[in-house]
Amino acid sequence: MTVEYQIANDRYEIFIHGPGGQNISVPSHFNFLDVHLGQLTTDYQVSGLSTYPEQASSSTFVFLPAGQKREIQTYRSGWSLQVMFEPSELERELEGMQICPKSSGKTFLKRPIYHQEDVALVGLAHTFFGLCQSRSSGPSEHQINAATHLIVSRTACYLAASANQAEANGKTISTQIQNVLKHIEENLCEPLPLEELASLANLSIYHFARVFRSEMNISPHRYVVERRAAHARNQLSQTNEPIARIAYDCGFSSQSHMTVTFKRIYGTTPGNLRKNH
Repeated sequence: MTVEYQIANDRYEIFIHGPGGQNISVPSHFNFLDVHLGQLTTDYQVSGLSTYPEQASSSTFVFLPAGQKREIQTYRSGWSLQVMFEPSELERELEGMQICPKSSGKTFLKRPIYHQEDVALVGLAHTFFGLCQSRSSGPSEHQINAATHLIVSRTACYLAASANQAEANGKTISTQIQNVLKHIEENLCEPLPLEELASLANLSIYHFARVFRSEMNISPHRYVVERRAAHARNQLSQTNEPIARIAYDCGFSSQSHMTVTFKRIYGTTPGNLRKNH
């Protein structure tokens, strides 16, 4: 992946990457923000966490809080703006704001966000991207600091507003859903009926389906299918196993079932994907 722009100091690091594959190492003492500027992002794998829906439109972003070193593998067709910054930057931006949830204790600043939409944040990223491209010498230090301040400030606003909404809706199920995601990831080759997943979350089937969609912006069934497809895609690119065997190992009922799924998600067949990798 092409690196168009990069700057680092003792408070933050900024990267603008071109289309292609990328391995990202995020130090444990930095928050990480990744704004998708392209039309599609696929295979967004984060170490230590269940992988969330891989496909993302251009108006989405990923936020990973500090506290643990992360390794990220991703492939995207468009550009990306990434900012690593200290947690104190978010705290500083929230001072004086009247939008912090009363009962949260700012724990919302430690919650990861995956592929969520925010037009304002993406707009700021696009503005900074354009500034980097329009000047042969790159933006000035003042412009960099101002842009970073605005981007971090908008991130803080988004996190606080999301926490307020969750508090208003009485959402206390993040741990439950995380447990379900972990179970799915560890048992992709096995049947994963809705009643089993609901039982893991200690919820009724109807309530679980609603809660899962609210948290993940996707149905439980669709999430399982897309996780199986992502796992199969990795196997196709990393092994020489027969396609039918990979389909079975990834929980598909047949090779044709996997092929239909790949066409819907990736717009190609498993065979073509392996051949063109």
